[in-house]
Amino acid sequence: MSNFFLIKDVTGNECEYYFTEKTDVWFLGDVKGYKIFLNRLRSAVTAKRNLHLWSLAKNECNMLLSILPPVASKSKRPQMKFWERLVFYKSKPWMELVISGNLPGFKLFTSKVESFSKNPVDDTSDHVHFDDQHIRQKWIKTRSISLNLRGPVKKWDVKKLQENGHDSFLERKLPETIPSNLHWHFRKKDQFGQMILVKYHGTKSYHEISREEAHAVWKEF
Repeated sequence: MSNFFLIKDVTGNECEYYFTEKTDVWFLGDVKGYKIFLNRLRSAVTAKRNLHLWSLAKNECNMLLSILPPVASKSKRPQMKFWERLVFYKSKPWMELVISGNLPGFKLFTSKVESFSKNPVDDTSDHVHFDDQHIRQKWIKTRSISLNLRGPVKKWDVKKLQENGHDSFLERKLPETIPSNLHWHFRKKDQFGQMILVKYHGTKSYHEISREEAHAVWKEF
């Protein structure tokens, strides 16, 4: 059995003259879980349609995952873009991590994930960031969200996560799981001021990102 979790968190950059904040997706998993993720990345290089990890939907603390086929690009310079979106899967709201890139970008990103997970130190405090603000990661397109890959554990054990305080990520949905400014889609306050679920008036079925939609996000956002 494999374990692989994508946890939506936030990260901030602060200095004397400015502050920024954005989504930071934590990857928590065992060796088998990371192998499944790597296989999806490798398959994406020749894929004709979007690839998914639907098994993530078993745990409501998770984000879903969609990996798009490589974008058509004449550039030989590696480029990747990571973003998120609100989706409905089995009539429930989820945030989905979307991974997109050109062919050189996928090869570079895959090699870095593979290198990181190849010799696990069995400690989730070990980690690597993928962030468009990093001076050595200019191959990540701007306005990407941040990825925070935590070291894979050899054998899944919640006690192992407790050592670093990471077990709390899996206990329940964090407030950031569905951003509060998206709650208007499916929640309202009752007469006592408590948030309650209401009927969602948009589409409740999952919809794939089309090649045209992916291209628009790639170029414009």
